Amino acid sequence: MSPRISIRLALVALLAGAALPVHAQAPNLLLEISASTARRGASGSFLISLKPPAGSSIVALQWQLTVGAGVTIDMGDIMAGSAAESGQKSLTCAARDKAYVCILAGGQKSLPSGTIAVIRYKVGAQAHAGTATVRIEHAVGTSADSKMVEIGNAEAAITIQ
Repeated sequence: MSPRISIRLALVALLAGAALPVHAQAPNLLLEISASTARRGASGSFLISLKPPAGSSIVALQWQLTVGAGVTIDMGDIMAGSAAESGQKSLTCAARDKAYVCILAGGQKSLPSGTIAVIRYKVGAQAHAGTATVRIEHAVGTSADSKMVEIGNAEAAITIQ
């Protein structure tokens, strides 16, 4: 089976919720979410960045994104970032149980360090001032040699004014 087909099959299985064995762990492979601030009734944005250790070769990623109460995200407002574009990747997300499941994939080029997604959000006019948590969970990657790579969770705050 070609690496391209095996990556697609693994990502399709993950999106469908199938249990796949994890072949490698990458505790130093980080996803980071930037902090953000917005007023009630206004829009804001945050970035998701990949921080791979030297020598790593991740060609695809999947993660689940959740946001706190009072914050909404439209599907069209989840966009590929500059690192994803330079890695020639496409970003596809689907709403699933009050979360967004996203897959960043395409070709065999490795993802460089940098912004992989830009997310615009809206704060409801009736949202409570304070913080809303943004969280990435269930993040996994696929290495250039078609191995699944477990990635840790990430969390940040949206400050609502």
